[in-house]
Amino acid sequence: MKRAFGLVLREWLLVTVMVAASYGQSAGSPWGGVSNETGVVLPAVKGPAEQVAAGGTTHANTGGVTISGLPDLQKLWTLPLNARGIENFTLLQISIDTECARTGCLDASMPGGKLPSINRVAAPNKDLCFCGSTNIVDAPDQPPGVRKARDEVSAKKSAGVNNPQNLLPPQAREKKQILLFKFGEVQLGGRAFLERPSEKNRGKFEEYRDIPPGLFVEGLHFQLEGKEGRYFTELRARQPREADQNYLFRVSGLGLYEGRFEWNQIPHVFSNTGRSLYKQTRPGVFELDPAVRSAIQAARTGVAVAPLLDRFLAGAPDVDLKGGWNIGRFLMKHTPTPNWDLQYEYTRTRKEGERPIGALTGFANELLEPIEQTIHDLQLSAGLARERGQLQFSYNLSLFRNDLDTLVWDQYLRRDDNADLGPARGRHALAPSNSAHVGSITGALNLPWRSRLTSTFSYGLGFQNDRFIPPTINSAISNSPALVLPAESLRGDVHTRLLNLQFTIHPLRNVSMKARYRLYDFDDRTPNLTFPGWVSTDSVLRTEAIDRVTSSRFSYTKHNAGTEVGWRPLLPLSVKVGYEWERWNRDQRQREVPVSDEQTPRVSVEYTPFDWLALRASYARSWRRISAYNTFAHLASAVTAAEFARLVPNGTAQSPLIRQYDLADRDRDRADLLPQFTFFQTVTFTPTLSLRKDNYKNSPFGLQKSKNWAAGVDVSWSPIEGGALFFASYMHEQFFAQQRSRYRPFLPDFTLRIDNPTYDWVGRNEDFVDTFRIGMDTPLISEKLDLHLVWNYSQAIGEMHASNPVTPKGGAVFENADAKAADFPDIKDSLHPLEASLRYRFSKGYFVKLGYVFEQFHITDFRTDDIQPYMGDVDPLIAQRAVYLGAQIRPYTARMLAMTIGYRF
Repeated sequence: MKRAFGLVLREWLLVTVMVAASYGQSAGSPWGGVSNETGVVLPAVKGPAEQVAAGGTTHANTGGVTISGLPDLQKLWTLPLNARGIENFTLLQISIDTECARTGCLDASMPGGKLPSINRVAAPNKDLCFCGSTNIVDAPDQPPGVRKARDEVSAKKSAGVNNPQNLLPPQAREKKQILLFKFGEVQLGGRAFLERPSEKNRGKFEEYRDIPPGLFVEGLHFQLEGKEGRYFTELRARQPREADQNYLFRVSGLGLYEGRFEWNQIPHVFSNTGRSLYKQTRPGVFELDPAVRSAIQAARTGVAVAPLLDRFLAGAPDVDLKGGWNIGRFLMKHTPTPNWDLQYEYTRTRKEGERPIGALTGFANELLEPIEQTIHDLQLSAGLARERGQLQFSYNLSLFRNDLDTLVWDQYLRRDDNADLGPARGRHALAPSNSAHVGSITGALNLPWRSRLTSTFSYGLGFQNDRFIPPTINSAISNSPALVLPAESLRGDVHTRLLNLQFTIHPLRNVSMKARYRLYDFDDRTPNLTFPGWVSTDSVLRTEAIDRVTSSRFSYTKHNAGTEVGWRPLLPLSVKVGYEWERWNRDQRQREVPVSDEQTPRVSVEYTPFDWLALRASYARSWRRISAYNTFAHLASAVTAAEFARLVPNGTAQSPLIRQYDLADRDRDRADLLPQFTFFQTVTFTPTLSLRKDNYKNSPFGLQKSKNWAAGVDVSWSPIEGGALFFASYMHEQFFAQQRSRYRPFLPDFTLRIDNPTYDWVGRNEDFVDTFRIGMDTPLISEKLDLHLVWNYSQAIGEMHASNPVTPKGGAVFENADAKAADFPDIKDSLHPLEASLRYRFSKGYFVKLGYVFEQFHITDFRTDDIQPYMGDVDPLIAQRAVYLGAQIRPYTARMLAMTIGYRF
């Protein structure tokens, strides 16, 4: 291993390329010999041409060859030439490559199918060994012992006889050469907006990209390559110095190693319309201006507070609701021997920025959440490949680190902590740091009857042990004995196990069979903790028996098994029939359904009766059945037995008839159709159709049925091979879901719930998505001027309708009114981009590109259209004292011109 690693470093820094040309003849040589690279004249022997086979191909050389001398090769396994009476022979190129250097042999391979000249061979009357596929074939005047000697050499080489390269004399060692420049490209440009969205409206336009006006670097690309392509170096840069820049550096040695380093930046703009009264004085701590806070507190009543909040928030400073990911990735692949592959990969992801987060202290409040998170991912793997099978070992380490564990903010209506009125400050826990380790082993074994067995087993450990924050920041109630924490930290401990088995066999020429099994076990061993009391929104202390909370653990085991038989009765027809089974075993103390089973038979057909027609179709029918449904399973694990006995007979806010859609009985049908037509070998027409339908047949309440289907067509036309391309596509998608439930008026715990059948309601949600695309890539002047034109349009409409099967009645007037269902306004958005460019080549290396981009986005969403920092004017009853950030996604229109100049060399 040490020697192999040293070899990688040596080859990486000093790349070796073998010299293809033979040593030139020396005109001044008194005996007609040749000179080596040091200028020393060596003896020579010439011979007439004979036939030589390389890789199964016979070649002839009519000019004869010269054998240059190497002083000493006695220690190599040899093919004795002159000793066996072979005076006349012809050889192909002989060079020393890395693989031959391991055995001390000389390579007699012939690259490229050409007949190159001699590179290095042994002197006359010396022995010579061969590495590679080239053999000296029998000629009419060769003795019969030649083939036997040749076979002896092959046998000794196959037996692994090893002679290090350093036994060779200096002139026989590898000749070093630097990398040769292969390719380079530089693209520089400028961008000008004919119409640019305003700063407030630019959030969606720049959501995941950076498009500033002015000069920019479109990209850089350089490649260096060693002779014969054995060594390679590449450098790429895209949009350097912009917020979405990307870099790639890659080096490789053919069959030896590959190194790669990538750097990506991904911006994310949440909104450009945010405003806030808070100032972040230190990471995670937000404070109010004392004057603003005093004025609001002096107003006291809600009627007086509302205009103050409205006035202060109208003049509040803008805040950046944006962030980004910085991703660095290093990858190294190493092949120390032909049978071993090693891979090391490390990825570091840094997330920074600020995003909206809800912060409750008895009323609605919205703040900035600082993002300062780092993710480290390390992957190590080693693979062994043999003729009979393969084996791979791997280890993955993932570390999540959050630099901030809490969010603290001033409460603008309170100056001091109060047990009844609430705290002066609020506190909220952020995502805790954690770690995960996964080790796995994967093997594959080739068996008789053209069969193969593959398997994977992995074991994972997950840990989270951040210290708990105190139950409340309100000093007026924080000293309650009921708030003593049962532990200092969670001591989170999760174990996962994965087993994957797959067996494939081809018992007959036109029959294939496959069987597979997968087991995944999620074992949560975190201790259950019971909290005797807790504080709601840092304001209300809850210490009654009913308020006692116990943490829950959601362990489960999932089994998947399946089989598939493929049959090709006729050359154009292929049929596959399969069956899938899935079982979930859940902890019955935590989830409503302990066991569920799903069966799925499926069939698929592929039919290609003509060169111009290909048809693919599939259909699957599945049904999931459950053992039992216990609506109060989770409640039973979260409260005491006495509290559970009091709650259940009277009912809870959740109806016992409701079924969670991932646990309920379900029948599913799924069909896909994909024909493809090719006319005149220039036009491709591909329609698509897919359908999925779910029926939750035993769910009185909850999701009852859903259906989605998609249909579309894709057309492309290329009248001349390698020339113009015209394309167009359209896709329509529709999603439908229906749920049913019953309104249950809010009542204190342990009070008999009102269960009025006339309070039932039915909701129907339906989404429609249409996508168009049309464009062309065509040369206007052959090899000079190209046109690129693409137009896209997509539109999505979301409808939410609700109704009561019967008119609500039987309760109080306000209860009957609250039980009446109502529709929500439709949500609509559309995106309309158009891109056109002309590219002109001045010469072989220079080109210029002129581009135009039009982009338009519209949105109508009742959930965010009226969002603003102060919502008291919109909803004076609920939001009179609420403070928001006012984050919106707004429509925009953008038009811009760009010119890029590129040079390839």
